[in-house]
Amino acid sequence: MRILPLLAALTAAAFLSACDDKESCTQEVAQKKAADLSAKITEVGTQDPTKLAALAPKMQELVTKVQAGGDDLSGTCKAIDDMMAELTK
Repeated sequence: MRILPLLAALTAAAFLSACDDKESCTQEVAQKKAADLSAKITEVGTQDPTKLAALAPKMQELVTKVQAGGDDLSGTCKAIDDMMAELTK
């Protein structure tokens, strides 16, 4: 499935682009969460490509929201956590 690597890379890059040091959600925390999310996207894509395809629009929406969020790492971490929760349902 060609969309999986592209989607994983796009998601991780977008989340990481919003990172800088700030309060409880540091750049390191956001990077770890993004790496965990990327691994989960790969896992779900392998096990249930239909679920991943169904969540693709929501992932794109979150990527757009994170990119627009600027320096707000708490929003970045929350967006990653929300998507992780969706993927683990």
